[in-house]
Amino acid sequence: MSDKSPAGPASSPPPEPARSGVSRPVGLGITAATALIVFVVGSAVFPASKPPEQAAVVVAPPPPPPLPPPPPVTPEAGADPDAAAPEAGAPEVGTDKAAKIATAEPEAGEATAADAEPPPKKKKSRKDREKDRDKGKEATSDEAGGNKRDNAVLPPSDGTATPPSEAASADCALPEKDMAREAFRRNWPTVCPVPSTGKAFILIPIAGAIEGETHELRRKPKREARVTLPAGAESQLTMKQYKVKKLGFKELLVSNTAGGARLRVKLDPGAGDPVFEIKDGYAKITVAAPTKD
Repeated sequence: MSDKSPAGPASSPPPEPARSGVSRPVGLGITAATALIVFVVGSAVFPASKPPEQAAVVVAPPPPPPLPPPPPVTPEAGADPDAAAPEAGAPEVGTDKAAKIATAEPEAGEATAADAEPPPKKKKSRKDREKDRDKGKEATSDEAGGNKRDNAVLPPSDGTATPPSEAASADCALPEKDMAREAFRRNWPTVCPVPSTGKAFILIPIAGAIEGETHELRRKPKREARVTLPAGAESQLTMKQYKVKKLGFKELLVSNTAGGARLRVKLDPGAGDPVFEIKDGYAKITVAAPTKD
């Protein structure tokens, strides 16, 4: 006899046992972290190399188009046809023979210019060189002091001076100070008559202190009035000799030295004895002018 269980409701399946391990999200995170670590380590061990830089390619500009040929030269109406024709035997333009002739012409011109050069200048004597040197020193001192003169009134370079134009006689109407300035500008002593007296005077511009000056009349060998200025004073006339030849005065000799200046005025035989006036800026010598026979 078999045992039969009583009929009843169907029983539910037994529950599944719990699985061991890591959940899916956590596994994905671990995988990602591992990949990142492998990438960082690989980049440090094997750095990526940069691609080589390509050199810049410079493209040359296209050559300019050739110039069009010049138009043919046609003779004008009425022109002589023989004038445009080249001479017989003349080389054609653009040939090697014409180029050689054109190159040889400048060489011939250079030889002609070399032959036309002036001969070397004659060497100056020692005396001429000393005169030029003295003249250069005087010009330099005048320019340094702001007393540059007009070249039109400078005397010649032979140590003597010739009288200026008659326009200088207008200076006689000026005051003596202005008269001295004009004499300095003209580089010529002023000689003027004294109205209604029969006398005349010569005025010489000077510079520097005049204390201690001396003056005298020398009668032998020839009559001359002398003025000696102390050290530091000088005549503002730059030449050594001035041929006056006017109103009893023959010539003026000037000597400027470190110890002072000396003025020598040679007088005509008929002139009277001089009267000296040495003032600041000028020396004035007055004489009785010789009478005309």
